[in-house]
Amino acid sequence: MGYQRMIFIARMILGIFYLISGLNWYFGFMPLPSIYMPVDAPMKHAVVTEMIRTGWMFQFAKTAEIVVGLSLLAGRAVPLTLALTVPLAFITFMLDAMIFDEIWGWVSGSTDTETLRAAIADMIIGGLCVLSLHVWLMLCYFDHYRPLFVWQAKATDWGGA
Repeated sequence: MGYQRMIFIARMILGIFYLISGLNWYFGFMPLPSIYMPVDAPMKHAVVTEMIRTGWMFQFAKTAEIVVGLSLLAGRAVPLTLALTVPLAFITFMLDAMIFDEIWGWVSGSTDTETLRAAIADMIIGGLCVLSLHVWLMLCYFDHYRPLFVWQAKATDWGGA
């Protein structure tokens, strides 16, 4: 498989993931947080609950996911979109990686093995895979970021060279 084909497939997978995740917030077709859930519904993490309670923060993140998904699927402004949404990918990973309660519950006997396996799968698929694809795609587009790393950049007039 050629390198450009691998980039295309990674872009499509990540774009579909972001688009589905963002659209689920508005249409609630998966058993994940959606706009139709009550604010006091039990969530995986208190952070998500608090983001939803703000009335705009979680909605903004989900709208950003839709924009990222569409950008990746259409192949438009991909380097910019990836750079702007690194915090979103990182926070998603961190929320999915917080499985200490499930591990401790399994060790102490209050959580069953299936719950622990589901938490590990969510961490790997929902968090690590998404972050890894995001970072790998940014590395593939690194030549677009190279000018940002100039040590002493000089400003130019608008429209000037």
